[in-house]
Amino acid sequence: MQSKLEWDADTGPLSHRMEYGLRLHYDSVDRRHSEDGFVISSGELFPDGGPTVVTAYNAAYSYALAAHAADAVSFGPLTVTPGLRLELIRSGEDDHLNETSGTRWAHALLPGVGAFYALTPELGVLAGVYRGFSPPAPGSDDDIDPELSVNYEAGARYRSGAAGAELIGFYNDYSNLTDICTLSSGCSDAELDRQFDAGEARIYGFEAFADYALPLGALALPVRVAYTLTRAEFRRDFESEDPIFGQVESGDEMPYVPRHLLSAMLGLEHERAGGNVSLTYVSAMREQAGSEPLSEALATDEQFVIDVAARCHIVGPLELYASVRNLLDAHDIVSRRPFGARPNAPRWIQVGAKLTL
Repeated sequence: MQSKLEWDADTGPLSHRMEYGLRLHYDSVDRRHSEDGFVISSGELFPDGGPTVVTAYNAAYSYALAAHAADAVSFGPLTVTPGLRLELIRSGEDDHLNETSGTRWAHALLPGVGAFYALTPELGVLAGVYRGFSPPAPGSDDDIDPELSVNYEAGARYRSGAAGAELIGFYNDYSNLTDICTLSSGCSDAELDRQFDAGEARIYGFEAFADYALPLGALALPVRVAYTLTRAEFRRDFESEDPIFGQVESGDEMPYVPRHLLSAMLGLEHERAGGNVSLTYVSAMREQAGSEPLSEALATDEQFVIDVAARCHIVGPLELYASVRNLLDAHDIVSRRPFGARPNAPRWIQVGAKLTL
């Protein structure tokens, strides 16, 4: 259940856009994981004759209450938006295999403030600082800490008619970075769904974005480009039973965080039809924490994927569409967990009709 109240008011030269919200949320999961053994003979799988082994049999749940208040205060070209969010969470887990159960409470008070100053009607600068929080997993012991961070951002934004651009730098300072052990990360059955603390860490970089829609009579030629540079590193030594982390030294880079991420789109639009070509580039990512060059580390392949899409208005409310993802059918290794190299999705074609009433 969720409710939100918005209220505009003026106090002298100041104008206010206030927002208050309350949300009550319940979520649960029932797990029963089992394994059957197989052997490979002449390239085929055959049951090994062993019994089915139940590796996880549990139920977890959370009740979460969140309340927030924010006030966007404007004075001429300056808008400052302070806000506050309260999180109150009760979670629990019943482990049927080990015949154990437990509950715990987690709470956090999360302040934040953002500011925007309009240098001109088209160009403005912005900055903000916010508290980050992620609660412990259900069933965690009371000595397991939540994930906490302070997140900073600053940059500039431009918008004039059909043209726009943004350049924003970010710095996320973690006092405690957390990780939930999963089957996909290669965790053993005994460690599944356990939380591990990585302690101090930082993630920083910048994002750049630009778009423009060039008018061509009855047609429009939209263009969009986005780029993100990210650095992510641990700031303390530790050893984790999650194989994604393993033995970590201060200064090691985090796994599965691409240094470069680039996307671009070029389209052609008409009132009755349109199409676009998009390109996505993801640089190689290390698969284990470390500081050695990627050429000497266990790493994924860099990925370059082209997608195309088109639509056509036929008659009345009927529209046909088609899309092809990974047009060139590129084959790249995107992970080696949990059980060996895994490729990206192959070429994927979708054709359909849409009826809007």
